[in-house]
Amino acid sequence: MVRLVVVAVAVLLVTGCAGAPVVSTTAAPTAVAPVPAVPTDVAWRWTSPAPLHAVVRVGAGVVVADDDGVTALDGVTGTPRWRYARPGVELTALQASPDGRSVVLGHGATVTVLDGLTGTPRWSDDVDGTALLTDSVVVLTRLAGAAAEQEARDLAVGTELWSRRTTPGCEQRTADPQWSAGAVPVAEWCAGRTVLRGLDERTGRERWRLDAGPSEPAGSAGLASASDGTLVVVTGPEPRLLVDPRTGAVRARVPRTAGSPLLGEGLPRIELLNRLVPAVATLDLATGSAVPAPPAPCAGPSVLVLPAAVLQACSDELGDSVVVGTGPPIDLGDLAPDDGRPLGRPARLPENPVLVPAPGAVVVANRAGRSVVVGLR
Repeated sequence: MVRLVVVAVAVLLVTGCAGAPVVSTTAAPTAVAPVPAVPTDVAWRWTSPAPLHAVVRVGAGVVVADDDGVTALDGVTGTPRWRYARPGVELTALQASPDGRSVVLGHGATVTVLDGLTGTPRWSDDVDGTALLTDSVVVLTRLAGAAAEQEARDLAVGTELWSRRTTPGCEQRTADPQWSAGAVPVAEWCAGRTVLRGLDERTGRERWRLDAGPSEPAGSAGLASASDGTLVVVTGPEPRLLVDPRTGAVRARVPRTAGSPLLGEGLPRIELLNRLVPAVATLDLATGSAVPAPPAPCAGPSVLVLPAAVLQACSDELGDSVVVGTGPPIDLGDLAPDDGRPLGRPARLPENPVLVPAPGAVVVANRAGRSVVVGLR
């Protein structure tokens, strides 16, 4: 059965902040397909017309970022659906909300929020800071010495909901892009201990508090999070705590001797330490221990853990491949062909492909400048 995707129902050329032109195409809403449980083959290929810098799960598939903007690809077909760009202005940030229904772009100090399904611009403003996203708000964090200023805005309309500064007597020195479901987690260093606070996303009021334990120095009190917002890991204290940001409940405790927890796309992983060859395993949340991944055809593959399968992606002089579980490699061809085009920004060294679980496909790409994007199903 072939699904017909309706694309690009509007094309706009408007003037953005500071007089910068904006190119915006939008698409009709479409159904969101599930992520394939166990992908087995290549379903589609799409060649990026410009150097590719990032791939993010959004709406009905993924968005791919180039020098000045993003293009949305349908996860089922690989067909471009919509595009947003500021020609001549460098794209400096790209994030999607945990539910994939909002996209936040940064062009220097200008933040723009788009509808993830249609690409329709919602609002744009000249604001600054590192973004933490829930499904309904964007929290912009700006460091000011040992403290931080945070400003929450509504993702739908851009109105300011609340603002705060670091708790008196505490320090906050880390601000990385984050995702969270249901509450805004804030890690602070207070009198030699890391304290994690869960703030109400709409009001900024503290809903829960967790003493994560002693840590030194203050800069080590930080967070990393899963892109679907369901887990955050508190860095600094020992053991590392994996916390549900909705409730503050500790889901797992990972001793430093076991490795370093990795959150991002898919289920949690763990980086195994003190090894001659770097390795990543799956993480058992019930015990906090590492579960070795199946053998891969290369050292240090990219690893994506899905509920029913472990995917490992490799790149070498012969091309790129993905191994699903213990099955044979799926040949992807060459994801970074040399076609004579300039490398663009930034000039990256070859690396293993990225794996993104998206509606309709597990998407694979290499961000090495000249890129082919592949959908597995």
